Amino acid sequence: MTRPGSTLVPTTATLVIAAFAITARAQSPAEPPGLALRLPALRSLAIDSPADPAGFPEDVFHTTLAPLSRRPDVQPDVVPDVQPESGRGRKWSLALEAYTHTPVDIGGGVLVETPFGLRLSTGLGWVPPGYLNLMANVATSASGVDSATGTLVRNGVDGGNVWRAQLGIRPIGGLYFDAGYALVTLHGNVTATDIAPTAGLSLAGTGLENAAYALHSTIHMWTAEAGWQARIGGHVLLGLGVGMMGTISSSTRADPNFALGSTSQAQILSQSATNRIDTLVKRYGFVPTVQARLGFDLL
Repeated sequence: MTRPGSTLVPTTATLVIAAFAITARAQSPAEPPGLALRLPALRSLAIDSPADPAGFPEDVFHTTLAPLSRRPDVQPDVVPDVQPESGRGRKWSLALEAYTHTPVDIGGGVLVETPFGLRLSTGLGWVPPGYLNLMANVATSASGVDSATGTLVRNGVDGGNVWRAQLGIRPIGGLYFDAGYALVTLHGNVTATDIAPTAGLSLAGTGLENAAYALHSTIHMWTAEAGWQARIGGHVLLGLGVGMMGTISSSTRADPNFALGSTSQAQILSQSATNRIDTLVKRYGFVPTVQARLGFDLL
């Protein structure tokens, strides 16, 4: 039922508006049901004058025909904030590790890493004979010491330990940088026959030919390391890197293991052994290293 003077609109204007509405709906197939275009309203829309668009209800123009990008009731898709491993996606890490710093030591330790990449690590290693021989040969060749000193080091040092403490950072991805301190202790036994050539002494008739000395060396060193760390299966850590160790100071003691150890010649031999070893360590000074680490994160 229409009021007098009104006209039911199957007019040209109504048909154009309906066509626009159908086009907008076709371009937005995923539009929620609550925002469906109001086609039924267009079919029964009555206006006072077919040529007067002001007769259309306000919401037809602003809700039905407005572009979706301008409609306040349609929100854009929200993209989740995904952070890479080097960002806020990190977590605390407490790992037990087995490692080797070739050619210095093989050992184990603990690594703690904070969510923002700060690393703290400590470990205790053992210096195997094979590593010692390699270091002695390289140090003797590189430092240019005489063959007698090289023989003294190779024959006199047969083992040791290394304690490390390092502070580092992992700024992006698996790239890390560590630096710290290492306390190296070496020990072994050497005979007076090995020492005599370094001191320019002859042992004939002294009774010291078979005399033995216990060597104890303490070396303070700085350490630096750069490498790459990967996480496998959530908890397994694998690291590879290269580094350098440098001597800060060295102190060696040679204790005589025989009754005549307090004689002047015995003391000369002891002093010669300690001086030669400390000189070699300080002169060579630097040890390049290659690191490999395998750990398990407990967190």
